[in-house]
Amino acid sequence: MCPATMFASNVLHLTLAGLLQGFDLSTPMGKPVDMNEGLGLAMPKAEPLEVTITPRLSLELYQRP
Repeated sequence: MCPATMFASNVLHLTLAGLLQGFDLSTPMGKPVDMNEGLGLAMPKAEPLEVTITPRLSLELYQRP
């Protein structure tokens, strides 16, 4: 087992948490997410996930001085 596996898992969780905390995610035109699966070993989604990402804070706070 790779010694960095646990580190990578923690970094992934922190990155995803930061993304979810900093941005609002919504579907285009408020449509529900299609949860149907396609064909394949990994069961990919039948339709790709489309989301609109908008920052929760004003853009001035994200800019560097």
